[in-house]
Amino acid sequence: MKITSRELGQWLGLSVSHMQSVVLPGLRRSRAVVTGVLTGEFGEGRSLECEVLPLRAARDMPKHPLALSHEELAIWLRLMEALMAPGRSARDCTHTQAGLLAGRTGRGASTDRLALLLLVLEAAETGRVRLCGGTVDKHRGRAAATLARLLGCGLPGAERVLKRLEDANLVHRPRQETTSGLYNRTRLVVPAVVAAHRKPYPVGTYPSAESGNGPEPRR
Repeated sequence: MKITSRELGQWLGLSVSHMQSVVLPGLRRSRAVVTGVLTGEFGEGRSLECEVLPLRAARDMPKHPLALSHEELAIWLRLMEALMAPGRSARDCTHTQAGLLAGRTGRGASTDRLALLLLVLEAAETGRVRLCGGTVDKHRGRAAATLARLLGCGLPGAERVLKRLEDANLVHRPRQETTSGLYNRTRLVVPAVVAAHRKPYPVGTYPSAESGNGPEPRR
């Protein structure tokens, strides 16, 4: 894969300096990704050439979960584009639609992207995410406990992420009314998943959380 640090940062909502000083060194230390710098005519660094080692290792293991076919990779790319693509227009007049979190940048932006991705993967066609069982903190709620387990973080951190996604109208936590008229259990719903299952969408367009229409591509 060939990409610039700036482009990769736009997908994650991070600055170029953060990508170069924190993200890329961390990936190299984890031995998950090998990166090389492609230089231009005058020896200047123009882009990164990245190879994801677990994907390469999975090629010879047909039953490995990362041994994805071209069709599966295309579906995965479409999902990632729908959630976090920065959105851009190419010289050939083709457009990449901006994803739901395209405008979310800075501190916590990459965590919000990962959280929304995990919730989408956990959601049913109704948009509902199955909540975790067992005893949970009553003050934080079962939705925050579910996200904490998905992210592998503490309840306070998960609650902050959930609140940011809720403020952006990307998740809802409606409460069910009981026969006594009181509100009881909280549900966790991803509206964009609901919208996506209502009708087919053309290639390059993604449903938003409310109307089913994605944001305009960036010019």
